[in-house]
Amino acid sequence: MNGALARIRSALSRLKASERKVAEYILANPSLVVMQSVSELSEQCGASQAAVIRMCKSLGYKGFPELKVMIAGDLQQTREDDYRPLDRHASLEEAIDRVTGNNMLAVRDSVHTVCPKALAAAVTALYEADRIFIYGIGSSHLIGLALQQQFIQINKACIVFPDIHMQLASSVTVRPGDVALGISWSGETREVVRCIRNAREMGVRTVGITRFGGSSLSREAEIVLALSVAETDADMGTMGARIAMLNMIDVVYQVLVRMDYDHSAAYVDRTNRELRQLTGDSA
Repeated sequence: MNGALARIRSALSRLKASERKVAEYILANPSLVVMQSVSELSEQCGASQAAVIRMCKSLGYKGFPELKVMIAGDLQQTREDDYRPLDRHASLEEAIDRVTGNNMLAVRDSVHTVCPKALAAAVTALYEADRIFIYGIGSSHLIGLALQQQFIQINKACIVFPDIHMQLASSVTVRPGDVALGISWSGETREVVRCIRNAREMGVRTVGITRFGGSSLSREAEIVLALSVAETDADMGTMGARIAMLNMIDVVYQVLVRMDYDHSAAYVDRTNRELRQLTGDSA
């Protein structure tokens, strides 16, 4: 999986000044960068060679050669457009086109930083869990509720408390066999980080869904599903990140279902029949 440029865009504001200078040059000149050496890149962007190496490490790459290979892969992919801010005087047609396009790009770019091994580990942990506790505040809580609805359909015990005090209380009463899942785009939501820390100290497995890059949640969680969404101006709001996380929980659910497809399908069929009876549709 490539996605080096998406990863750089996502991490840009959190890089140190010297590393950010390198990153901005790469984003502006990706075709040139794949032909350059470390010394040539450092000279062109006005940063030290050490800053180039540090930036590569900050992005999760072993070094500059690996980053160049990933950028080259990005350049081979067709990209008809990029994130386009919505002008304040945009027409309804432009709003539909740009917002939809930006959200589709957010979903596509977000998965470039998800480690397949981490995804496999997270799904396995959730599949084997006796109970799943989901921690999130605000829009992250709503994402947790969406995942709870999916899990309940396949008979997975999943608990999402709306009250932060109940979330904190549950985080210190979890027991071996449970899994704690924390959701926070910033990775710095204090209550969520504390719940995951408490659960880890209680000896249960912990999973975090958050943005790519260093954060308190990514440091506390045992397994991290890190997403990248380009940081754009205020008209994009937080919806791109929210949609990216909704997509990620659906990926988790779909992979988990296929670990025991017949079992899951039987429960989904049962719940669907019950819902159809409730609405009077027996077909």
